[in-house]
Amino acid sequence: MKKTALYILLSALIFTACRKDKMTGNEVEKSFPVPQESLDSFIQIMSAAPDGWEGWLTPQGAQIFHVYFQLDNNQVTLYTDQNEDAASKPSKTSYTLGISGSVNPTLSFGNGSLLQHIVLNSKRGVDTAYAFRYAAGDTVVLLGNRYGDELKLVKASSQTKAAITTGKLSSSIADISTFLQQANFMAIYPGKDSVLVLMSESIRFFGFYIVNSGLSLDKSLTDFAYTLNGIRLRRPLTVAGQAVSEILWDEAKEGLYVQIGSEKVYVMYKRLPVTPLHYLLGNDFPGVISAVTPLYEDLPGWSSTFMNMWIQTHNDLSDNGFLLYTMEFVFLTATNQLNLNMYIAEGNDLYRATYPYKYTKSATGVYTFVPQPTSGNAAYFAPLVTNFTNLVSQNHFTVDYYDDVAGQQLLGKLICVENPAIYCTGFFGSYADPQ
Repeated sequence: MKKTALYILLSALIFTACRKDKMTGNEVEKSFPVPQESLDSFIQIMSAAPDGWEGWLTPQGAQIFHVYFQLDNNQVTLYTDQNEDAASKPSKTSYTLGISGSVNPTLSFGNGSLLQHIVLNSKRGVDTAYAFRYAAGDTVVLLGNRYGDELKLVKASSQTKAAITTGKLSSSIADISTFLQQANFMAIYPGKDSVLVLMSESIRFFGFYIVNSGLSLDKSLTDFAYTLNGIRLRRPLTVAGQAVSEILWDEAKEGLYVQIGSEKVYVMYKRLPVTPLHYLLGNDFPGVISAVTPLYEDLPGWSSTFMNMWIQTHNDLSDNGFLLYTMEFVFLTATNQLNLNMYIAEGNDLYRATYPYKYTKSATGVYTFVPQPTSGNAAYFAPLVTNFTNLVSQNHFTVDYYDDVAGQQLLGKLICVENPAIYCTGFFGSYADPQ
């Protein structure tokens, strides 16, 4: 399925863009040498927000969460953007403003807090006790006592309080979720650029892929949190020469957009990625395209010339008691090697014949394959499969996406440059040896 390909792409990226945010040089309040003075000052600060505190919980390493809470009558009412329920049904627990580590004034959330429900992609929880770090104006920064997670708070306005407590944050999450569920792939078009947009609500990840003027791929990726009117990025991403810190929601058009200068650039649905496949194959996309015998799969997008070549090879093998089950193009990008793996059946036995090629790829995505020595099964079957081994070694190729509308899936496509009438499609990933 197309969405499976997108999830594979996103999952492969989750550990590639973690970056610690740097603190800005704000004037901070003085610390107090006497713990009680420090605690008294902290209590005064935390009590001076009649409409509660809005904040951003930024765990060490990755991810970010939007929180809102109010301290009232020894009870803390807490909302988070972890999901729609957490954004509309607050936890109401005890809290303490006390001293930790003998000197640090600390805000501790009691048992049952929604903070205890947050599990990061790294499988750990988040801090539930936060020591005072500094204050600047209406902003207070706290640091988690266990993991060092940062909780950056700002005094909430009455409008923010009303919006969150009446479910606006939950509605924002729901609207964006509905938008994403309708998308196979997404893109924006700032100026003359075509930018692939990546966004996953499951791993809370957002990114831009753009082919630059030098024909190399620029990737910018980060985590995000939901806001009342879109999403906030953990760190700014650059697109069209501008740093972008948030992606906004247009309620009238029911869509996301990026504000670039004075222009609203809307996120568009796409059936196929706008980033050419040769940039992603073997890196962000599976590096295997599997063409399968028509006896087992009715793959669309095979040219008649390629089909005739398959039939001839099928007949040559069949005359010797064998069946060409699948032919897999395995791109090993780390070593610039293609393994043309042919899985050949004899009764219940399945043999793999691997024909290795070194390859080079031009900036525009044209592959040149140079055959390498073979042995074993590959040498044994070589006289019967020359149709395909010669095709690969004697021609140049490009790769592309194929939209199988009837099958509701995304396929890979290989096209011969010298003879464009020779092309085929295949599944992403190994058909004979699925992982």
